[in-house]
Amino acid sequence: MSNQLKDKVAIITGAASGIGLATVRAFLEQGACVIGADVQDSRGRELEGELGPNFHYQHGDVTSEVDVAALVDTAVEKFGKLDIMFNNAGAAGNPEAILDITPERFDHTIPLISRSVVIGHKYAARRFIAQKSGGSIISTASLAAIQGGWSNVSYNMGKHAVAGLIKQATAELAPHGIRRNAIS
Repeated sequence: MSNQLKDKVAIITGAASGIGLATVRAFLEQGACVIGADVQDSRGRELEGELGPNFHYQHGDVTSEVDVAALVDTAVEKFGKLDIMFNNAGAAGNPEAILDITPERFDHTIPLISRSVVIGHKYAARRFIAQKSGGSIISTASLAAIQGGWSNVSYNMGKHAVAGLIKQATAELAPHGIRRNAIS
């Protein structure tokens, strides 16, 4: 089953560790070219030297439209196109329970967990439509996207938003041949 992603170009956010790094390695093994984005710049640069010419690391704050747009531009400049966007970056975020949550801590977690996925969809979908190629957008959700009690309130709400976005994206992007999936 090697080379299933031969000639495919992917952006993977949260690429310097965890699920993101495991996905980077799997995509490269399957023949993809990968733009890996993260805010862990020293680790990202190490990986760039370690993983070879089909991997390019770029700083990417997924809560910033400018950074996400730049990731898409880099994929096209470096590898000629974009086929896959994996919205994976995230963190457990604010650990506070409902009774203790502060607006500031809540407002820090939600953009990272859910707004970032909207931004990733926006810029990847624009590129896919311009290329007239369709494409695939994958987003990390969680069991917390399905029911409560798996994590804290901010994380749970953010992942519910991801699940809702996938449903909306299905309605809006399917006519353009763009597939959307969430992994829980």
